[in-house]
Amino acid sequence: MKETTSLALVLLALAGSVQAEDPYRYQRDQGFFTTLFMDKEMAVLQHRQTQEECGSCHWALLPGLLPERSWSRILEEQGEHFGENLDLDPEVAQEIRTYLITHAAEFTPSKVSVHILDSIPENESPLRVSETSFWKKKHEEMEEEKAFGRESVKSPSNCVACHTEVERDGDFDEHRVEVPIN
Repeated sequence: MKETTSLALVLLALAGSVQAEDPYRYQRDQGFFTTLFMDKEMAVLQHRQTQEECGSCHWALLPGLLPERSWSRILEEQGEHFGENLDLDPEVAQEIRTYLITHAAEFTPSKVSVHILDSIPENESPLRVSETSFWKKKHEEMEEEKAFGRESVKSPSNCVACHTEVERDGDFDEHRVEVPIN
């Protein structure tokens, strides 16, 4: 028993040191061990320009919610951003693109990011996290209750309406969800 415990501790230490030394990069279908040592939390938004530009119209999504190809597509198609023209200064657009791509789901060692990426076919670049099968599965009950039509929630992209602490701690834990009544 002591040898098994010692072996487990050595494996845990090695896994932690490999993750700490090497920058994380997602690889599809790595199974249970992909997320075993990962946090459930996601890195919070820490880029002033992205917060100001994106947050002026809607909740600025955490970069780990979408893959880099989606963020690239969003910035490439900024003239038609869900019916709006973002009209970003080219330098600002490049700064935001760089931030979002370098902090995209592929580079976010979070269980939620891995599950989102695993649910997106490699040839797709969704513009909304709510277009992913992982998100749809997690929010089936909300759809049935028509929660996204409530005045306090408004849309599936308003994560902070129910995940009230996500901006502060990056935690999408379903046990901490507070769905508004109205």
